[in-house]
Amino acid sequence: MEIALITNSIYPFVIGGIQKHSYFLAKYFAMNKINVDVYHPTDTNDITLTDYYSEDELNYINFIIVPYPKSRKFPGHYIYNSYLFSKRLYRSVSKTKEPHIIYAQGFTSWYFLKKDPFCKNLISNLHGLEMFQTSINLKNKLEQFLLRLPAHTIIKKSNKQVSLGGKLTTLLLDNGAKKNSIKVLPNAIEANWIQPTSQIETQTPKKKLKLIFIGRYERRKGIEEFHDVIKSTIDNLNYEVEFIGPIPIDKQLIHDQVVYFGTIRDSDFIKQKLTNADVLICPSYSEGMPTVILEAMACGCAIIATDVGAVSLMVSSSNGILLKGLNIKDELQEGIKQITMLKEKSIKELKRNSIVKVKEHFTWDLAIKKTIKEIISERHF
Repeated sequence: MEIALITNSIYPFVIGGIQKHSYFLAKYFAMNKINVDVYHPTDTNDITLTDYYSEDELNYINFIIVPYPKSRKFPGHYIYNSYLFSKRLYRSVSKTKEPHIIYAQGFTSWYFLKKDPFCKNLISNLHGLEMFQTSINLKNKLEQFLLRLPAHTIIKKSNKQVSLGGKLTTLLLDNGAKKNSIKVLPNAIEANWIQPTSQIETQTPKKKLKLIFIGRYERRKGIEEFHDVIKSTIDNLNYEVEFIGPIPIDKQLIHDQVVYFGTIRDSDFIKQKLTNADVLICPSYSEGMPTVILEAMACGCAIIATDVGAVSLMVSSSNGILLKGLNIKDELQEGIKQITMLKEKSIKELKRNSIVKVKEHFTWDLAIKKTIKEIISERHF
């Protein structure tokens, strides 16, 4: 079996949802003795990609660098370059023996589907479909409009495409996907993230509930709303907050119960912080299926998150609070108030349920088996 995995970048060069997903797809295909050619644009002297895979895995992985186009910046330059990059990928893949499967991340399938609509050996994965979700302001609305141009082409012309699940499946159907084209394959994490449930029982009671936010400073992430809630409640409710991510200094709050760690790439540090935390806050206006929620659950965090994308697959009343998203600031404030008022026994139950849910449904060992069963084995498409 030969797979061409085409992606706009790959972890660790870029830390993002698609990039991490590409990294783990390659890794777990290889662990299952499936040959995979990884087409990606990133090359740097600072990072050696082969250092992030085992010797056995590298026996099945071949990395092929396809330079990403460079152009001057103008409205829509990202869309323009995405099309050119897809065209370069098409030409690069065409030079080799035709793979059994082309797994295309993000917009990378755009030119492929223009040349060969409903290509039978190609499966596309647009991931979060944020361009079809709630817009925050006029600038965001314009960005979404432009991003819909390639997205509509890919959705309507894909013979097979991945949905991470939840509301994302509905978004694909609403935007022209054929019902029989969709394969629901949720996101996942490695099993070594999962902490034993016994650690929840032995945790020493904290004086204050510890909340944590991990993510980039983007308007859609709801950081402004979270900051407003903190300012109005932290002196009255029993909690403290830690932020991990590149949040500008001039946007940070000054309070002795609020700490900003900045960008952290050390997964052990992040795992430690999540293990010591009680509740992950994810009040986004739009998301796909955030890996950070799965990582937090695996470390024993309860979750407060907005019901967007595939979040409802991970979060329910059994392990946290799902915000409706009609008024994120007010709903988040009420959610934090509710969870800080819970007794220790109830909080531990939420935390324990998070670990169990990840272990039973969202590890890469399970995800790759389903991927192989649902996609790779369907040689007839």
